[in-house]
Amino acid sequence: MLVYRVRISKHPVYDSLEFIPDAIVIAGQDGRITLANTQAERLFGYSRAELLGQPVELLLPERFRKSHEGHRSAYAAEPRLRPMGAGLELYGRRKNGDEFPVDIMLNPVQSDEGALVLGVIRDITDRKLVEAALRESEARFRLLVEAVTDYAIYMLDPAGRIVSWTEGAERITGYRSSEAIGLHFSAFYPPEEATRAHEALEVAATKGRFEDEGWRVRGDGSRYWANSVITALRDREGRLVGFSRVTRDLSERRDAEESLRSLHRNLEAEVRKRTAELVQANDSLLVEIAERRRAEEVRRKLEEQLQQSQKMEAVGRLAGGVAHDFNNLLTGIMAFTELLLEHLPPDDPLREGAEEALKSCQRSALLTRQLLAMSRRRALEPLVLDLNTVIADMSTMLRRLIGEDIEFATSLDPEAGRVRADGGTIEQVVLNLVVNARDAMPSGGRLTIETASIDVDEAYRSQHPDVAFGPHVMLSVGDTGVGMDSNVMAHIFEPFFTT
Repeated sequence: MLVYRVRISKHPVYDSLEFIPDAIVIAGQDGRITLANTQAERLFGYSRAELLGQPVELLLPERFRKSHEGHRSAYAAEPRLRPMGAGLELYGRRKNGDEFPVDIMLNPVQSDEGALVLGVIRDITDRKLVEAALRESEARFRLLVEAVTDYAIYMLDPAGRIVSWTEGAERITGYRSSEAIGLHFSAFYPPEEATRAHEALEVAATKGRFEDEGWRVRGDGSRYWANSVITALRDREGRLVGFSRVTRDLSERRDAEESLRSLHRNLEAEVRKRTAELVQANDSLLVEIAERRRAEEVRRKLEEQLQQSQKMEAVGRLAGGVAHDFNNLLTGIMAFTELLLEHLPPDDPLREGAEEALKSCQRSALLTRQLLAMSRRRALEPLVLDLNTVIADMSTMLRRLIGEDIEFATSLDPEAGRVRADGGTIEQVVLNLVVNARDAMPSGGRLTIETASIDVDEAYRSQHPDVAFGPHVMLSVGDTGVGMDSNVMAHIFEPFFTT
């Protein structure tokens, strides 16, 4: 056995085994270990001398050893590169008896002594703990969403077809999940208002959000008054990936408000009438008091409904917090997976599995971003701003953003004046334009940001009818990139259009 090991160690691949971060064990056709690297010693707690010549079943929990002998024989009959125990939970056993979850990749190797099997073994204890935490977090969040039964919360694809469904949506609309998935959400609008559904998507895609109230139709044809909010969901590159829609049945509130208004009108008429008769009939006063008490009861119920609405807003904030924690967990997994890919050569058999893990993380990250986008609501806060100051404050960050290949310049008119706008929105617009300009100049160029005081005249307004006459402040972002042809320019503001 000693001679056999020495001859194996002379194989060209032997020296590289010590640089692989995973445990490597090579066994002969008889299932006995002929070679093990230092990582295998550390992982299982055995010295190399203790491992050589031992059956590989030494490294398995006792309950798996008998069945593994049969699997080993089957592999010897058809050796090929593949993961061991695909679809099963695999465990290793250390010298001290501790068991731990592992991934094992098998690879046949030819040598002077005949066919061998090379096993690459990785301890996945940390990964299993993270996966369990992710599953628990996702389950908690799903339970939270499902618990909201006073709202219909569901997702739409970019075309407006339903891709997810909740118990609250089923309760409000009367559609079961099997009936709703794949259905265009315009089915919830009265036939005479079906076009409003498409208009709502266009507005949400353009402005990010659309909200309205109106009549909606249940699965049984009955109508109800509802408030609906549609939010556009976009990926990291800004591409539209779908919409979230939250609908609340306001029928009871609307009926109560109408009843209250009617009661108020009746009460006023009654007061005027009873005031004239007060001198003659004291019992008229009792009627008036009773009417007022009923009105107060209706108002009290409306106040309770308002308090309930405020509670639901708190639930929305909680949902956003859970999604944020979920996203933090994903960030760590993605970072370590990307780090692993950087250290794996292109032909490494482990690379495919690592790439699949990264793709799964990215898909989960997309779901998290959708949930965060759905729960995020920020009102604009317009203030009186100096555009020159805004651009000057952003200059250092923008220079780093565009890189050294692009020349950056500003031309700020000191007489440009001030504007009333939301500062965060202005900064986001400038940032988006600068990023687009940078991407249009891959080989370098010049980017210029300019402000100026202009007066809108008839000639300008004929090309831009939405702009009012009079003094304005112009903000311009220009570049020397490839530009856009007339065909692209004609469609640039259309929903879903992309180059």
